Amino acid sequence: TNVSCPESGPAQTFPVTDHVKNFGQYNESDFKTYVEIAELDINNQAELLTEEFSGSTFPPDGWTRTHNNWMYSSTSYAGGSTGEARFYYSPYSTDIFRLVTHAIDTGGYDAIKIEFKHYIDHYISPYTVKLETSEDGINWDVLWKIEPTEDIGPESINILTDKNIGSKTYISWTFEGNSYNINNWYVDDINILGYYLLEPEYEYNL
Repeated sequence: TNVSCPESGPAQTFPVTDHVKNFGQYNESDFKTYVEIAELDINNQAELLTEEFSGSTFPPDGWTRTHNNWMYSSTSYAGGSTGEARFYYSPYSTDIFRLVTHAIDTGGYDAIKIEFKHYIDHYISPYTVKLETSEDGINWDVLWKIEPTEDIGPESINILTDKNIGSKTYISWTFEGNSYNINNWYVDDINILGYYLLEPEYEYNL
């Protein structure tokens, strides 16, 4: 379990809770854990992917989409320059609609930061919009999700994660639910950065 903390500021404590489900025959079991505190080398990040949807070719080279509801739009609702990805409600159905990057080489990195701008043109609830990552493009982990009840944005989202990092990583902007319930979801100015860890400042074997 990784705990993200402030990049700078005064020292402070952070409560950490980890739940372990026991499938054995006993109610309790002792186990050992390893604790490490380290800092990301923010001065030497690597740019792994940048996409501004400036060209009308959609999806971008190597990207995939599960439905044609994801399309190019010559607008700037998400807050970037003209040209952005648009999720449109029609043709409407209840499903999982993904816009997925090509496989990003994250070999050797300890974490990535995912930055993007977006705007949600809301209609009615419920539905969910998510950011997910995967190692194989099949099994997905949710990094961020919201269940809108009104228009959202334009706003910038920044997420630091180590999920599905170390070989190849796919990133998906995902709409889940009945697409009739949303008007549009716009996404733009995607930037993926790779980070290395500095030498651990603290290590402890319990």
